[in-house]
Amino acid sequence: MSVNLAVTGYYGTGSSAAIDYLSDIDGVALCPDVDEYEHNIFYQQGGLYELGAILMHANSPYNSDAAISQFVDAVKRENDNNFGAFGSYKFLFGDEFADISSDFLKAISRSSSWRSQPKCVRFSLVKAILQIGAYIVWRRPIAKLGRKYVYDRNKFYFAMPSSEEFRDAARKYTSAYFDMCARHRNPKVRLFDHVIWPQQYKLIDDYFDESFRLIVVKRDPRDVYLLNKYFWHVPPLNFVPPYYPTDVKLFVETWKSVIVPPSDSINQSQVLFIDFEDLVYRYDHMQSKMAEFLGIDTLARKEGAPVLFDPKQSIENTQIFNANPEWLSEVSLIERELPEYLYDFPYKYIPDKSKWFDSRGVTPIKK
Repeated sequence: MSVNLAVTGYYGTGSSAAIDYLSDIDGVALCPDVDEYEHNIFYQQGGLYELGAILMHANSPYNSDAAISQFVDAVKRENDNNFGAFGSYKFLFGDEFADISSDFLKAISRSSSWRSQPKCVRFSLVKAILQIGAYIVWRRPIAKLGRKYVYDRNKFYFAMPSSEEFRDAARKYTSAYFDMCARHRNPKVRLFDHVIWPQQYKLIDDYFDESFRLIVVKRDPRDVYLLNKYFWHVPPLNFVPPYYPTDVKLFVETWKSVIVPPSDSINQSQVLFIDFEDLVYRYDHMQSKMAEFLGIDTLARKEGAPVLFDPKQSIENTQIFNANPEWLSEVSLIERELPEYLYDFPYKYIPDKSKWFDSRGVTPIKK
């Protein structure tokens, strides 16, 4: 049985570098074979994790209807539209995604023809005339003249599965999803970009079977702060606002709230936290660590394939704070407030700014 491996990270912390590092390895296949494709269907608003949170922890007939309806809308949106870097399921896999999603819903819910909860009320002249006629003929009292309830004629979904019933259905759904994305290939490791956010790593037992593995990529916050402020979002790359605050105090507060350290109760056989910098400075050690985590005897590079991750190039994207003397003082607050998140570099390195990479941490920007 293949290992289904998801790699995730916080914005700019190097998950794409880890994807390229793993893609170089013999027996590892990126799924699907689409460049820079991220699997967001489960963690997006209305996705599987939100559905599970409601059905397993805050369920009621109306809550289940709202949650499943949002899930149905998310599935349809990602299935029917060719977004390229995510979703695009009908374009990539025909009707398979719609079919496995439908099977999942049938396993956890049932539907009726329309909702019993009115969505609005309006005045109806026809109803007013009928009410007046009923009053004249049968003396039937008029509660509110002409008031008509308008119902949503879409399906009403009712789902009250037990937690175990939901988990069983969800695991079958994600397994079918991985099989679909792999296009029936059978490498030792099937590799997926994201699938789950780092903050959600404790959820994997609810949604994935024993073949699932998760790697969470961390990174020195000093480098993330400086690249975020001075490189990733300056012209011509300023088409979106910075993900992190550019004020160092606000950055520190944000980092503390966003970055989730590993828990003592972490399932080390299924979740591995790594540092982006280890891929560069401890390349051989990481090969052994990855092999042990994935249950592979040795990690050998694919013969004849282009190398996607080269630590000799990626080192230029580390120790950014050494590239400018003024930046050393700027990150001093980060060093004081976030000491547990700093990477212990084995030696000082001054990177070449002309060789800095884009936000993926992999490909040099061509200007």
